[in-house]
Amino acid sequence: MDANSATNGGPAGGPAASGRIPDGSEPRDNFAAFVSARLVDDDALDVGAVAFDPDHHGDALGDGRIVTGWEIFVGDETEEELSDPEFIRLPSLSWLVDRFPQLEPLFDEHDGAEASWVADEDGALVPWHGEDA
Repeated sequence: MDANSATNGGPAGGPAASGRIPDGSEPRDNFAAFVSARLVDDDALDVGAVAFDPDHHGDALGDGRIVTGWEIFVGDETEEELSDPEFIRLPSLSWLVDRFPQLEPLFDEHDGAEASWVADEDGALVPWHGEDA
């Protein structure tokens, strides 16, 4: 599955009340995340930062998919990149799990609260509580 086919949605369905993705009752293809275009376009890059924003959880896209509130980045994006809508892609959660398997536990287990993770030196995603934490 490529990123372009992953961005074409299926029928809409409401995401679970938490940040968890559906438990199999609805295909992950029905749900999307905000993702850095660089991660989608460059196979050599890996996830460096992940956030869950409950304010975007449940937003409907024009193609029938639902935005989950997940935001996934390389981790070194500039403010200019982040403010440019052309820099963001909306791949399906299926595509993301196929490409970045380390995301699956976050998608499956997160409780829906606002949260952030960063990749450690081994590439594992660990909770991030801000610079002052």
